[in-house]
Amino acid sequence: SCTWSNTISVTNCGSFYVYELSMPPVCAARYCTNTPSILQTTTTTTTSNILK
Repeated sequence: SCTWSNTISVTNCGSFYVYELSMPPVCAARYCTNTPSILQTTTTTTTSNILK
């Protein structure tokens, strides 16, 4: 289990994410995470052509 927490910055770069992590409070510390659910969104655009 983790004994401390820290705020990080995450940037979505399309096909990957960039994480900005600060230094842990002690040398032997490491970052650990849970695997989050991935949110996927879909956008649909519909166009209509009118012929005269």
